[in-house]
Amino acid sequence: MVAQFAKLLTSNDPPSEDAIREMKGIMAAPLEELEATDRKIMDLEEQLQILKEKREGIRTSVQEYRTILSPMRQLPNDILREIFSHCLPCHRNPVPIATEIPLLLAQVCSKWRAVVFSSPRLWSQLYISFCDEDREYRPAHTIDPLLGVTNDQRREKAIQVLNQRVEIVREWLARSGSCPLSISLNYTRSSFDWRDDVETDEDPDANSDILSDATRRLFKILASHSHHMQSLELSMPVEIYRELELMMSMDSLTALSELKVNFFYNFTPHGGDNQYEPIKLLKVPHLRRISLGPVDGYPTRRAWLLNDFPFADRGKQLTYFSSHRMFTLPESFSLLKQCENLVYCRLHLMSFRDSDDVPIQGVAYLPSLLLFALIDDAEIAQGSDHFFSSIEAPHLRHFDYMTQTCIHDTNVAVQTMHPVAKFLKRSPELRKLTIDPYGFSRDHLAQILQVASPSLEHLVLGQEVDLRTPKAQRGYFEGAAVSWDIGSLFTDGEGNSRPDILMPKLNILESSTGSISDSSLLRVITSRIEAASLGKCVPLKLVRVIFNKAKKVDIQKEVALHHERLGIQDGSAAEDFTLELEYDTDVDSFNADPLSSSFGIQNDRHWPHIELDEWVRISLLLMYILWKIMCSSFST
Repeated sequence: MVAQFAKLLTSNDPPSEDAIREMKGIMAAPLEELEATDRKIMDLEEQLQILKEKREGIRTSVQEYRTILSPMRQLPNDILREIFSHCLPCHRNPVPIATEIPLLLAQVCSKWRAVVFSSPRLWSQLYISFCDEDREYRPAHTIDPLLGVTNDQRREKAIQVLNQRVEIVREWLARSGSCPLSISLNYTRSSFDWRDDVETDEDPDANSDILSDATRRLFKILASHSHHMQSLELSMPVEIYRELELMMSMDSLTALSELKVNFFYNFTPHGGDNQYEPIKLLKVPHLRRISLGPVDGYPTRRAWLLNDFPFADRGKQLTYFSSHRMFTLPESFSLLKQCENLVYCRLHLMSFRDSDDVPIQGVAYLPSLLLFALIDDAEIAQGSDHFFSSIEAPHLRHFDYMTQTCIHDTNVAVQTMHPVAKFLKRSPELRKLTIDPYGFSRDHLAQILQVASPSLEHLVLGQEVDLRTPKAQRGYFEGAAVSWDIGSLFTDGEGNSRPDILMPKLNILESSTGSISDSSLLRVITSRIEAASLGKCVPLKLVRVIFNKAKKVDIQKEVALHHERLGIQDGSAAEDFTLELEYDTDVDSFNADPLSSSFGIQNDRHWPHIELDEWVRISLLLMYILWKIMCSSFST
């Protein structure tokens, strides 16, 4: 820009005629140069576009070769089979639908399909959802209010779906070859026989067979593969199970080592007296693991009394026993005494009038027991004391205890030692304690923690199941409240650490009670930080708490400020500390169509209970996370 014209840019004054002519003369050469430059750019862009098209063609050609030379194509079939086997669900058996392994893998390409169909191990696990809607006896032309079709139309659809499912099971198990099988069967008896309540001209003996044709064919298929069943999970009405029991030879179940049963009892005329006969599956010779689902009501216990269990001659081989149904103190003690090699055990203690007075005699010595979980609703203080006093578990690593009813007097003198405290005093290797504060006085819970204090590294206040269930699947949560401040177990009246540090080796603290306040939790954390900085205890590595109330204190921010006040900088203990807090939950989902292949699966599980070994896996994962944190801190 010529200097004499530059000043015109700072105002809106019009240029003179002479200035206009002079500037047009000055612009002529640059305009020609700009036009020439634009032509060159257009030429170059055309050449660039030609080169891009050429590159795309070369890339497509090369990619075709790369596809042929893909390392995945070079993998031997046995390596593919190994990879595919690790794609199977690890927490449940696969559902036979196209969106799950192994059927999903079979849709990728012809080679994968051939490998999948020739890999027996991929077909050795199966979840089967079944029902009896194909024999549902309802007035034929009545409209189903939910589906808007007549009962006949629904029955025709059910027959088609269930017959197809039977064929899928037949082909699936045929592909498993001689591999050990893991089968889960969820059977829903959704029908009712309205002839019991309504007078009708129909033949009362018509359709009297309890099993439909499809169910009978399914049971025959399962019976034909019983000789290589290794794990069996049954969830069904007990009268349906009795039919399966008749069709399946117990002598053929020589490979069965794991059994999960969840039976429902009918109190209708169709239930039958054989509901209360012993469960023959429990007499299979090589069982190592048994899980029992819950049964409510006193009469149903007749089928599950310990006299019907085969533990007298086979109890020593059991290493895992988990019961979600109730046993009395004498029954539970008898079980423990017979199963001396248990590694994991879960029991639900309850009082019943027929056996509360049976004495507990001898000692149950459990040298291999590592995890012992109890729900104590026995309501018999003296019997509970004798029960715990008669159990020896010297190598116990994890004890889980909960009482669902508050039966303990909060004013009991502290010198009266709680039965749990007496038991834990004889288990010096305890590393983890899960205990629900509800049902304890403050002094008794403090007493229990004091006994476990020297070796304890992991404390869970509340229920393990709440902490191990993902938040989105947990549903509505409301912990049982206690009338005293849980934080006072760790601090004095001013919020400082107690002079006698409780649990000096504690590095994981979790709570799902819903009754601890965020201000109380903050006092606990800060007091432990101060104690650890003075070398009085190990620093906390993980604190996880589920609240059932609104957030009132920003604990994360306050803990960071406390670290700063103590001069604990990043790269030290502050970085090694993990704080996980939850203040709300979501509602889970459930497929309500009994004809669906995934019916009975809720929260991505077909066995509704979290088993003891799952807790162990979670604990090992937490230990691994802590180890990684320690390794990273050492490396820095």
